[in-house]
Amino acid sequence: MTVDLNTCKPCPFCGSHDLSTNGHGAYTIVVCCECLAEGPHGHPSKAISRWNTRTCAEIDMVTLSRSDLENSYSKLWEALTHINLCSQNNASSKEECGKIARRALGGEP
Repeated sequence: MTVDLNTCKPCPFCGSHDLSTNGHGAYTIVVCCECLAEGPHGHPSKAISRWNTRTCAEIDMVTLSRSDLENSYSKLWEALTHINLCSQNNASSKEECGKIARRALGGEP
């Protein structure tokens, strides 16, 4: 069965129109090729219908640019790195953890 992805709404997470399907039969899913979000499974027409169904019908999507996403990712990576550094250095307080993080980022000693 041919799947017509032209009837799909854009990805609800990143807004991309670059979509594909994966699986077969009752386990077909719509996949966003940009952010890899996956819709619920079903036969191809059901998979598309479920992809197009939103929990809130009229939600205005906030569209982030690639640089916004990369900036957010960088900040998250820094935060996770700080948590790891604090754990490795057995930081005993929030203040001590802050000092370790600032040192790692080349900030104040």
